[in-house]
Amino acid sequence: MTMRIDYKIIEEIAETAHDLLFGENTDYCNLPNYLKAFGVNIGYAELENDMSGYLRADGENPPQIVVNVNDSKSRQLFTMAHELGHLLLHYKWSPGKDVGINDIVEVTMYRNGTYQTKEQTQKEVEANQFAAAFLMPKSKVAKLIIDESHRLERKLEQSEAIVLISSTFGVSQQAASIRLKNILKG
Repeated sequence: MTMRIDYKIIEEIAETAHDLLFGENTDYCNLPNYLKAFGVNIGYAELENDMSGYLRADGENPPQIVVNVNDSKSRQLFTMAHELGHLLLHYKWSPGKDVGINDIVEVTMYRNGTYQTKEQTQKEVEANQFAAAFLMPKSKVAKLIIDESHRLERKLEQSEAIVLISSTFGVSQQAASIRLKNILKG
């Protein structure tokens, strides 16, 4: 049985990866190019209805994340971040390191949410936590909301914050809402 990864550790790894990939850049929707520069190839394919993407490593080439070409841009970005989470958290990959597996190693089944084992479910939850923290780092979300509140000279309503987070980081409003709630929970 795989040990559960503490949420705070996932957050730290995700924020570190975010900073390494993006640096001071804020064009978050350009994630595929940043991943390629980081050593992860991105592919697009028509996948089965419930499949949003998968991670492939063949031992000879850089790891590849394949996303469903039919998904929205925000869904594709979340899937890329989710699969990057598997790569970093569960395979301990770093640029230049071989994953050592010759197969599709992780599949994101976004819509039906059913997994075969508790361990698979745990890994999917961890990859989702990573994706949210990677795409919407706590420190950057906080700064964004504070800056916008100062600009407007008033406190933002939660619905306004969700729209702002969604548009700034290129994620769905649903993902922004869940992330904001998790940040506020502390």
